[in-house]
Amino acid sequence: MRSRHIHFESVPNFRDLGGYRTQDGRTIAWRRLFRSAALHKMTERDMAGLKRDIGPRAVIDLRRPRDPEKNPEPLLLEEIGARYYPIPFRPDGPSYLKDEAKAHPNATDMGAIYLYRISEKPFGRRLVDALELIAEPDNHPLVFHCTAGKDRTGVLAAIVLAAMSIVDEDVVDDYTLSAAFMSDIRDRMNGAGSERPARVPVEGLRGVDGYISGAPQAGVRLRRRLPESEWSA
Repeated sequence: MRSRHIHFESVPNFRDLGGYRTQDGRTIAWRRLFRSAALHKMTERDMAGLKRDIGPRAVIDLRRPRDPEKNPEPLLLEEIGARYYPIPFRPDGPSYLKDEAKAHPNATDMGAIYLYRISEKPFGRRLVDALELIAEPDNHPLVFHCTAGKDRTGVLAAIVLAAMSIVDEDVVDDYTLSAAFMSDIRDRMNGAGSERPARVPVEGLRGVDGYISGAPQAGVRLRRRLPESEWSA
């Protein structure tokens, strides 16, 4: 059986989205889509392993935009032949957390905020952009990530899996797998000024099908292109 978690010394929470079950009894092909924590601190050894073992053609970065000198990730990916696509799943303003807390007083954590966020403009458009990239076969293998690989990445992964008609149990299980890596991730992020990992409510994940409505064409392409019956694993 294939390992879902792919070990890199410098990047925790790097996981394969293959092997999950669809509602009609099929499974998703392995080594096509991956979710991860940020890649900008990958060592040369890990970068070589990423190129050798996975060979990503595209990487989607869900973090906020950074000055080029503070984010070496695009250059690192260019060296291994991967295209870099920044699609931030958060506003650019410094007071966005406070503003969103006021706008969504019923949200209990940042995970809930992300679910609210992607259902509104301009994030609905960003979600569609991410799904379009994921649905394009020329971009596979593809990796998407945020800082910890948990909330923004987890919400996008849940939407992708829901678009492919993955059974609810597997969608929720995929999100909760990040829990095992949180201690390591918090240690790495401690004192770095990064966003603190949060939790998306299970009931929110079970309702992610509604968020795919803004990208029906991308959803159809995902359903057609990612099942193992149409791809050799």
